[in-house]
Amino acid sequence: MTKRPSRATRLGEALEKIQAALEEIECLKSELEDWKSNMEGTNLENTSKYTALEEAAEKLEEAHGEIEGAVSNLENVEFPTMYS
Repeated sequence: MTKRPSRATRLGEALEKIQAALEEIECLKSELEDWKSNMEGTNLENTSKYTALEEAAEKLEEAHGEIEGAVSNLENVEFPTMYS
């Protein structure tokens, strides 16, 4: 039977995955903001596409902040030891 990594190790690995996801969310938000920025000052600025880009970027920003808050909580998790 293979021994599983410790809970602390598994949580650390999960946090690494979450950090990678946060970086991807930030990248997506940046791409949308660049796309939206390229539309500014043109006849595309007042279109539904522009509004959709703006809303999507805002939702990504909001989700990013919420996930960061969850990460802060997870970083403070201390697992009890077998003998404490």
